[in-house]
Amino acid sequence: EGEAMGLRKGFSLDLTAKRADGKVWDFSLKSCQMEALQLVNRTKPFCVVGSPPCTPWSTLQNLGSGTEAGQKRIAEGKERGRIHLEFCAKVYRLQMRAGRYFIHEHPKSASSWKEGSMDSIAQSPAVFKVDACMCAFGMVSEDAEGIASVKKPTTFMTNSVEIANILSRKCDKSHWHQPLLSGRAGPAAVYPPALCRAMCKG
Repeated sequence: EGEAMGLRKGFSLDLTAKRADGKVWDFSLKSCQMEALQLVNRTKPFCVVGSPPCTPWSTLQNLGSGTEAGQKRIAEGKERGRIHLEFCAKVYRLQMRAGRYFIHEHPKSASSWKEGSMDSIAQSPAVFKVDACMCAFGMVSEDAEGIASVKKPTTFMTNSVEIANILSRKCDKSHWHQPLLSGRAGPAAVYPPALCRAMCKG
């Protein structure tokens, strides 16, 4: 899609992508962070899209916090999540200093938006935050009863006004929504094609 719009193909750095040594990109590790920063500095991507794991910051995550073990697990997950957020913020600042762009995506209700690393980026006069419904980009979920739209209220943060404008898309209320329960949240982490096209167009 992006190449058809005249964009150069980039790279994916996440827990599903492998590095040259065969290991995945785990940004809780300093070695991965340094290697990624070197890659960004060398290749100078026009736009970086950041979507760190949102599980530590979700409302559903807190449902298991009633026990001491549950509280410890959540605290450890949030600490790892905080490291990821701070690294994303470092990359976004690098992009802005170089006159390039970034997009950060997390669920609208995620408590990560209140973290200092994200709030400091959001306070920049060159940065925009917009809300969207993922069903407006064609996100669906399937179960035994069939396929249904997934609303998944989402917030995007970017230093491109054009990208912000095109990603600010709400549900038209022409359909019903499937709640993200019973294992449906995982597949909903995959960007629908229409969202990818919108990012590229922006």
